[in-house]
Amino acid sequence: MIIYSCFYVWAVFVAFNGINTYWVYLIAPFAILAICINHKYLGINILIETVSSLSYIIGVVCMGTAVFKDKGLITRLFYPTFFSIPAQEELRHQTVDMLFASQGWKTYYTLFSTVFVVGVILLLVLTCPKQKQQECFAKQRVRDYVCLRPLVLLLITGVILYATTSKTNRIAFDTRNCDTEVAQCDLISSKSKNYICQDLVFQDSRKLDSVVLKFNNTHYHRSNMALLCFELLSEKGSPVFKEYLGCSDIKSKEEVSLNLRETQIDAGKTYTIRLSGRAGNEYYWNQESLCPYIVTTSDEIGLEPVSINGEKTESTYLWFEIR
Repeated sequence: MIIYSCFYVWAVFVAFNGINTYWVYLIAPFAILAICINHKYLGINILIETVSSLSYIIGVVCMGTAVFKDKGLITRLFYPTFFSIPAQEELRHQTVDMLFASQGWKTYYTLFSTVFVVGVILLLVLTCPKQKQQECFAKQRVRDYVCLRPLVLLLITGVILYATTSKTNRIAFDTRNCDTEVAQCDLISSKSKNYICQDLVFQDSRKLDSVVLKFNNTHYHRSNMALLCFELLSEKGSPVFKEYLGCSDIKSKEEVSLNLRETQIDAGKTYTIRLSGRAGNEYYWNQESLCPYIVTTSDEIGLEPVSINGEKTESTYLWFEIR
């Protein structure tokens, strides 16, 4: 009863307060002891604890915990002793936080937190000492649940290694560190078909991996039915890559990454990034606008100033990174 009481106190404290990364250590030893003491639901308790623990880890990543934003995390582990680590500019994601953000998983933070809390509540119920102490699960099934835990640990380790060591192309163009401003070009205006074009000449032939952009979105809401159209045009003006993105998925003033799916480009040829859009529901026309970020200076070789609706600007460039 003493062990269960300690488990109960810390479980309530951790589950119903703001989740912090290290607080799970307060609950873990008492949870394990309570599960092992009560044999009646041993198998199902092990399964619940495994699922809730995994949800907790995913939840703290989605929450944006500092340790998973650390670009030097892998360098302080044993991995560099045996394997080489790619340079920062060659990494696809750099951190676990960036991996989750690129896949859109961070929006499900509340889901994973809920699974964790529900799991803790179920453990409190099923490990209560008032439950009859009798074996209800076959030993084979309990063994299966126990064997599941190392697989989960390997999964977590694999995700960390993939996020911090997976390689991609070197950056071809990057204007993100220059002085920025919002372009006076509403891509989803219902009154005019606005568009913005950025010409660029690649120094080497490559297969493109991704492009990063940033927008000022005045209506980041699920009711926003407007669309952003991203095109990469060849010298002849034909699209070599084209994709639509719902404006309801574009957070204002935050990076938006698009997968270019290894689009082949050739060195020395001029390509054009063309951004345009389509207006959404007429009811929200007065609320919705989507304007890309631009920079006022850039020393990138191969970049030409942007053109807005066909008119060339003097010294402004698209805020972007492409690799």
